[in-house]
Amino acid sequence: MRGTRRGLVAAGLTTAVTLAGLAVTGPAQAASCPANSVCIYENRNLSGGYVQVYTSSGLVRRAIPVSWLYDCKWVHIAHGNASSGSNTTGFAFDLLYINPSNASQKRFIGRMAPHKSYNSFGSGDDDTNYIMSPGCGPE
Repeated sequence: MRGTRRGLVAAGLTTAVTLAGLAVTGPAQAASCPANSVCIYENRNLSGGYVQVYTSSGLVRRAIPVSWLYDCKWVHIAHGNASSGSNTTGFAFDLLYINPSNASQKRFIGRMAPHKSYNSFGSGDDDTNYIMSPGCGPE
């Protein structure tokens, strides 16, 4: 766990730059997202409720605690309905689209910087289906 946290800290420090496709909003917009969580919303402008994510208990509609992303774990977003989000953690996370029919077809949507909110995932709206620590992910 110590190495993992170190990796997450390093990722957070090295990813202050966010890709142009994501529309950044101020930290005040993230008020509905619990601390130390990543919240992914169905609609733009942090609206429409949380997207469904797959867990060992089945589909749930909730904020994603940072602990779910430790040790290079990743979270699969059901139906790719993600359009906006907030990151209230101290770490950066990558958003990807992975083609369900052909896992070798991947597209990087953007990187959620620490303590930032995004009103839109730009060209990744309704395509984002995975969130993970930089350099990690399903093979």
